[in-house]
Amino acid sequence: TGGRGAPPSKLGEGSESNVARQQQAGEGQQELLEIAENVIEACSEANLDKDMAECQSLCHASMCCFEEEGSDYGCEDEDDVDCAVYGGCEALLVGLIEDGEEEE
Repeated sequence: TGGRGAPPSKLGEGSESNVARQQQAGEGQQELLEIAENVIEACSEANLDKDMAECQSLCHASMCCFEEEGSDYGCEDEDDVDCAVYGGCEALLVGLIEDGEEEE
């Protein structure tokens, strides 16, 4: 009887542990989705025309995601900043003067 696998209680515990990890991962993904939705809403053209303070507040810590490739200030490859979530922040950069000419 001893070599046929783990007792049922051990299997159940492992399954519960996996389910808990999946739920935590799902909650983390849900939180990231909600942040992305908030950023998109706050940084929409209509909201930026009214008041860009909320967009700036949400995006402040993630602006490093929009640095040029190879820049010392970029953070796109860092694990603690999820740049995809903050994609809507790019709206703050549209129309900025670059190299003496306004971007379209």
